Amino acid sequence: MTFSFSHTARIWKTKYSFEADDYCHSGDSFISFKGDEESIAWTHNSKQVPANNFYGQQYNSQIEVVANNNPSSEKVFNSVGVECLQNNFKVSVEARHNVEDGSFQSCEIESMVKKEGNLYAALKKSSKSTSNVIYGFEVIQGQDAKIAVNVNKSTSDLSGYYKVAFVLPSSQVYTLDFQGSWNPVEDVNNIWEESTLSLYSIPSELSTINLSSQYVIEVVPSGSIAILVSDPSINGDSIRGKYAKVKVTQKDGSKPFELFCVNVNHTNSKLDSSI
Repeated sequence: MTFSFSHTARIWKTKYSFEADDYCHSGDSFISFKGDEESIAWTHNSKQVPANNFYGQQYNSQIEVVANNNPSSEKVFNSVGVECLQNNFKVSVEARHNVEDGSFQSCEIESMVKKEGNLYAALKKSSKSTSNVIYGFEVIQGQDAKIAVNVNKSTSDLSGYYKVAFVLPSSQVYTLDFQGSWNPVEDVNNIWEESTLSLYSIPSELSTINLSSQYVIEVVPSGSIAILVSDPSINGDSIRGKYAKVKVTQKDGSKPFELFCVNVNHTNSKLDSSI
């Protein structure tokens, strides 16, 4: 990591991913030396190489800001705006309740749209599972290598794709992998991230689904509950917390740009109790 000091502004202005062993001036040229297996002398700010290219390796510019207006309020983060002429960015947002809190909500935005001369992106739902995407239903003992789940559609429309786990009478949560083996679940909120789980489709017109696969599913004990988990990035909770870290990254670092401002739109949570 290399830190850059601005003599004009008299501040440490930025940091770079490259590391050099020595620096010098030659006329108007700024040159650095990197002494690895093949010693390299590199002329910075040369018009002969793309922007953000150091010693032949291409990097992307990145800026990270913190949205923390009214630190005591519980916020729902809605959108991000970037004041820049070039639409060449992706954005990641991570919201927390406090610095020491290990849990957080996050989302990734791969592209932005241009509105009123600026770049704009509505924030997706949190990629971390929340109560909005976890549903529990009665298990009906199945036959012919099938387990039936009685889905109560009166509460919400559950059509879509789900991953499934089971709460056994012992209150332990387990998943069934592709080999038909039981696997304990440490954190229910991470069920969606289990890559070994099958993905099941629930048509909107059905009230009962059969969980079947190419392997023979073990008999689920009577009194078990099936947990249906949908994709949190689609059906999950909105990004919320007392503050949010917003990271804006170039997709193509070779293109120069001028960024004027990063804006974050938020509203207070319905449970906000700040004065």
